[in-house]
Amino acid sequence: MPTVSTTFKILPGETNIGIVGPDQAKFTKPTEARARLIIRYLLRDPKVSVVSGHCPDGGIDIFAEEIAEELGRRQFIYPPSNQRWEPYGYKARNIRIAKKSDVVFAIVLRELPAHYVGQRFRICYHCKTDTHVQSGGCWTAKYAERIGKRAVWIEI
Repeated sequence: MPTVSTTFKILPGETNIGIVGPDQAKFTKPTEARARLIIRYLLRDPKVSVVSGHCPDGGIDIFAEEIAEELGRRQFIYPPSNQRWEPYGYKARNIRIAKKSDVVFAIVLRELPAHYVGQRFRICYHCKTDTHVQSGGCWTAKYAERIGKRAVWIEI
């Protein structure tokens, strides 16, 4: 099970900050506002860069890119070449994010909003937990750990 942080600490030497998580449809106005506050906090140091996947369905990736732009932070953006897992889709994009990042922050939601009409899973099948909603960002964070990078889950 992932370690869930409430401190969001960036360690010395971690300058490329991967920020991953759900697409726009999984957010409410309050959870989006909370996610944006967390991202702003993560990017507070002018020396950090954001690493993102530019999800075509919006959400965390786009929030991170917008805030990085507003704060003048360097960005490494890796959009998927197509909208499937593989070949050359989300899996390849997620691997690039993990490899480029010094640390990956997976911002995850504790629950889906009532208005959400997409697939619902009883657990996050990446993390094998029911404490948060399934997100492709969890796959990216787990992959980052497998290649020796630090990953932090932030539940909102």
